[in-house]
Amino acid sequence: MASKHKIDPYRVDEDNHPLTNDEVKRLRPGHEVFKELGMESPKRTGKAASGQPQGSCYPAP
Repeated sequence: MASKHKIDPYRVDEDNHPLTNDEVKRLRPGHEVFKELGMESPKRTGKAASGQPQGSCYPAP
């Protein structure tokens, strides 16, 4: 059954507010966070022969 309310794709969860400019400035690369926590970073999957990331939904150029 379809919902009667339109969903705003930019704000779908009332509990999660958009990031402020100050919050964006504090973001760090994931590998730094894993290192700080003493954890090993997840392995990268690399790129396919087409040059696109594996599992990409975009066609090769």
